[in-house]
Amino acid sequence: MNHPFSPDPFPSYPFDQLLVPQGLHFQLIHHARLALPHECCGLLAGRIHRGQAFVTHVFPLGNALASPTAYLTDPRDLLHAFRSLRQLRCDLLAFYHSHPTSPPWPSRRDLEQNTYGSEVLHVIVSLAEEEPEIAAWRLFPASYQAVPYHRLAS
Repeated sequence: MNHPFSPDPFPSYPFDQLLVPQGLHFQLIHHARLALPHECCGLLAGRIHRGQAFVTHVFPLGNALASPTAYLTDPRDLLHAFRSLRQLRCDLLAFYHSHPTSPPWPSRRDLEQNTYGSEVLHVIVSLAEEEPEIAAWRLFPASYQAVPYHRLAS
């Protein structure tokens, strides 16, 4: 589903879908629930192969804002995560955060504070309903575009 103002629907990106092993998928949900009533945040890292991004590591980060409606990655946690990425020789695939009471769609604030461009995805874990919902997005300055998020069975 494209936002009506999204740019070219067929740009050249290193990957066009995110593959998440079931255990890591549940780790995202666990982190989101653990952070309640606040938003959680973190990084997803892994490998890109033939247009697919396979998540191999989840790096939970602290939310320096401790807010139910916003997040700011803790700078020290982010530094440690980036060091680990280099040591593991993994690619940064996505940032993730939770929406404790709203759907998994990017907010205006998410668009405005996106400093990594459209190549790094933003994954949102929504706890608004009884069953958590997760969606992945490419963010642009004034729009967003869905990217397939696939939970892999173990």
